[in-house]
Order: sequence, then structure tokens, then C-alpha cells
Amino acid sequence: MLNPQEVSYEAELDAAIARTRQWGLECPDIKFNTQRYLTDAFIGRIVKSAQGVTGQLAPSDIVGQCFAVHHFIKDAIEQDLGVPLLYTIGYVSFGSENAFHTDLDELKAMLHRGQISGSLSLHAWLTLPSHEILDFTFGTTYGVVHGFKEVIGNATFLHPSELKGTQRYRPQLVGTDYFRRIGAIIEFPNVLIG
Repeated sequence: MLNPQEVSYEAELDAAIARTRQWGLECPDIKFNTQRYLTDAFIGRIVKSAQGVTGQLAPSDIVGQCFAVHHFIKDAIEQDLGVPLLYTIGYVSFGSENAFHTDLDELKAMLHRGQISGSLSLHAWLTLPSHEILDFTFGTTYGVVHGFKEVIGNATFLHPSELKGTQRYRPQLVGTDYFRRIGAIIEFPNVLIG
């Protein structure tokens, strides 16, 4: 068996897509390519689009809110930039340390129960068709939780092959259906105006 550090982001993302379908969850379609999107100009447009939805957020507004932040900004970024994004669920590893990780057996058990068991230690980010990662929240959440002030406010916009050191993004599932089915994201079906 391959050492998990040797498995590529692309292979793990393919496995996450297959797992999402196997678990009977809605799985968005996306066509991957080798084009690189993340130029300085493109990143500027991404940030402007995201801030158009969220405004200016304080670190306390971001900590532990990766599901919501990425859920709310995804459609605006897609519309403004004309590029599809894949809502990606998983964790971040640093060598043998896993940040915001829940193993697959527990994720599946929560899906079968239809509810979260305890606190949910998981992360979410967006993936471009080029496999480049857009993550607005990890730096701030990790920095606040672990006391690393120097990473608070940092966002990750890069191809996974460009990650430094042993840091790796580890996809487990894709799309938002998982979060809906376990009650981590709710949508208001009807709004009544009196």
C-alpha cells in the first residue's frame, strides 16, 4: 500500500468523488483540465468576489466556519469568474499530524444516523478544474486554535504540488449534500413575508 504522503491530490480527489457517489450523495460534475487559473489578476478577482458576499470578516467570524464560508462564496466566485468550483471536504495533514480530521468510518456512521456525533472535526475548501485549491479559512482557524498568530488571515490559493513542506490537503468527499444530510448546513426552503 502507498504511503499516504505519496498519493497525489488528484488521486485522492478522484477517490473522494467515487466515494461521494458510492455513499449515495449528490455529486457535482466537473471536468478537470491542466490549465492554471491562479494568476495574480485572477486571485484579485477571487478575493473581490468573495468579499462581495462576506464583506470584511474578523478572525472570530472565520474560526470553525469553513463549511459556511466556502458554501456561501462558491456560487458568487463561479458566476463572477465563469469557472466551476468543486466544494471539497476533507482535512489537512502535516506529515503524521492531521488537522480537522474525522476518519471515513465515522463520517459514514454520521451519514447513516443523519446527525453529527459530538463536534465535527473536518475541513472544507474549493477546488478549481485545474485541481488548484482555494481555501479562505484554514490559516485563520488553525492559527487561532493552535496559537499561531502569524497564519491568522492567511488564505491558500495554489496548486497542491506547490504546497511547502509536508502540508497536504486530503479530500474525502465532495459537494455539500453530506453536510445537508448530517444537519451541518441547513437551507431555508420557504420565506414567508407578512
